[in-house]
Amino acid sequence: ATNPAHLFTTGNIWTPLALLAAHRVIYAGRWRDTFALALILILQLLESFYQTFGLFLLGGIYGADLLWQYRDRLKSRIPQIAIFGGLTIAFACWLFLPYLHARETWGILQGRESTILLRATDYLPGGDAGIGWLTLVLALIGIGDRIRQPRKRNGVDPRLPLIAGGIAIFLCT
Repeated sequence: ATNPAHLFTTGNIWTPLALLAAHRVIYAGRWRDTFALALILILQLLESFYQTFGLFLLGGIYGADLLWQYRDRLKSRIPQIAIFGGLTIAFACWLFLPYLHARETWGILQGRESTILLRATDYLPGGDAGIGWLTLVLALIGIGDRIRQPRKRNGVDPRLPLIAGGIAIFLCT
């Protein structure tokens, strides 16, 4: 990374694990997956507020697709959705409300209304938001393999919601 003082802006180690855990919660409905998802989301909140937006976009689209694909299981998953959602929201409030209160009370961190958006070239290897050559090569191998033949898991092909989420994140830059 070219910005070692702000590694948190490009670190999204928890996003793939959150998507996997969300799939496991909706598909299998095990409570250990529910608590794993809550823990992963909390770890994401601890990593960076910035990455929470990306996870919200990608995870929101993927989560909506999961709920649609497994709508026959939705009624039985409501308690688990309420638990991981409640735990995550409660932790986010505990973590961020003091910051927001201090910001409003003392006027700190003001003047940050303008945001510096990334250029599309910043995502290339070597760019400020680049994912690195190894990750890029592995992603291209995975994309090529999935173009060759879809790998449905439990009858579902998750490529379209993940592509839609990726496009949504890219358009936000």
